[in-house]
Amino acid sequence: MLDLLDIPTPWGSPFIGLGHLLQMALHVSNGHEQFLKWHEVYGPIVRLRLLYRDVVIVADPQVASELLSKGPNECPRRTPEYTLFNAAHGMPGYGAILTEQDEERWKAIRRAIAPAFTLSAVRDLFPTIVTCYSEVCKRISSGEAVHYSKPRGSSSSSGEPEVLIDEEIFAATLRVLSDGFLRMPQQGLFDAHKTAADASSLIAITNTFVTQPWKRWLYLGMPWLCKESRTFHAQRRHMMSVTHQIAQHIESLRPTASAADFSLGASLSRLREPSSGQLFSTQALQAEVFLEIVGQESVPWTVAWTLYLLTQHPEAEQAVLQELAAAGLPCNGDLAAVSAALSMDSLRQLPFLTAVLHEAMRLFPAGVAATPRMCEKVTKVGPYQVPAGVIVFPCLYSILNYSANWDSPQQFKPERWQDPSAATDPRTGSPRFVPFGIGPKACVAQQLAMVQCKVLLVLLLSCFSWRLAPRMGDPQGVLSQTVAALELRVAQGMWLTPTPRSAAAQ
Repeated sequence: MLDLLDIPTPWGSPFIGLGHLLQMALHVSNGHEQFLKWHEVYGPIVRLRLLYRDVVIVADPQVASELLSKGPNECPRRTPEYTLFNAAHGMPGYGAILTEQDEERWKAIRRAIAPAFTLSAVRDLFPTIVTCYSEVCKRISSGEAVHYSKPRGSSSSSGEPEVLIDEEIFAATLRVLSDGFLRMPQQGLFDAHKTAADASSLIAITNTFVTQPWKRWLYLGMPWLCKESRTFHAQRRHMMSVTHQIAQHIESLRPTASAADFSLGASLSRLREPSSGQLFSTQALQAEVFLEIVGQESVPWTVAWTLYLLTQHPEAEQAVLQELAAAGLPCNGDLAAVSAALSMDSLRQLPFLTAVLHEAMRLFPAGVAATPRMCEKVTKVGPYQVPAGVIVFPCLYSILNYSANWDSPQQFKPERWQDPSAATDPRTGSPRFVPFGIGPKACVAQQLAMVQCKVLLVLLLSCFSWRLAPRMGDPQGVLSQTVAALELRVAQGMWLTPTPRSAAAQ
């Protein structure tokens, strides 16, 4: 057992062989919070026993970096949790950039698509990004994206205006993907709002396959079992139709895509299976496209959480507005003016907005569930030697919120980012600001994501002031509904009430 039994562990149920399964079953939707509580009590490295499996959760930045980066302690991504997410795309046997466990195939995909997400590529597509995200503001201003709360004791919907902001942003982000990165023809556009809603729901349901495996067996084996199961299969059929449409578009690029074309669509069209040298099949492309779509959800939730925090900290919102005005970005509700003034250069003039965004990403990291790994040999995990077969989980949420890593971690303090070294652990110099992951499997599109989030925040804050919608209750109610799927989200979505800036000024 080497040092495995020396690792601190919470009390479990060893006498009936369940280990910590009962505790985790009680926290299937908020396991990240339970992990953090255990770290605060037992330290940065904690051992769990789930039936026959040992899992070591890690909140130490240096140890996490060693496990996820190249080196003697690196652990591969060969755990069953990843393959379970492939159930959502309906192509059994096909992995993708987010779930692929074959290292050579993963490297082939990563090498192929990385040029599509360089800063140069993002700069070329910046006008498309602004255009697509301006549509969110237009839909809100026109009332197309607005719903109304029901006043208490009334059956009518005549209360305050509310916007499901994460879904609106997700749909616009899919337009960035289709119009810009994939260069889909206009006549071939899918319904972005339905696709956003279905993709989000599919991942939420699929996440329960990891935490509640009996649902996987029942839903996949008996699709008629219950409403949620029927919803899952209906949404998966729709997503398979969408991904098939996109895969066919990608295949149509093959005769004309030059080697110098590094757009995402052209890059995917050139993908070949490392084992055979054959071009990716339609099904393989569908699986990749599905995970590319799902990966876009980190932007909506990062922006939604940032807006939520600003609703709770009006002084920070006022500081952001002053910074926007100083950078020549009007905050008077004039969408055309702010869109025209936006540029990659203007985004670099917004250090406080960046600090607010970083703090939101620290408190509510998008990739909360993305780093479980399998030890394939005896592996050093901090001071401990653990045997092969143990799952290690550098928990990004714990790394970003653990009191040993941060001063007052539960407080919203954007001023902490005024320190240029805030992203590194002062004790070891290891990265501790890791919302995009660590090492070679960190998010390939993180530069794009930061630009997208900043553009969205500039547009949404320039045109509207925001409040928490009545249906969300108070902040404690929001946090109590927070769940971890691939992203950290609110179970019912993030509903916010917008007020046009021009009206607010009056």
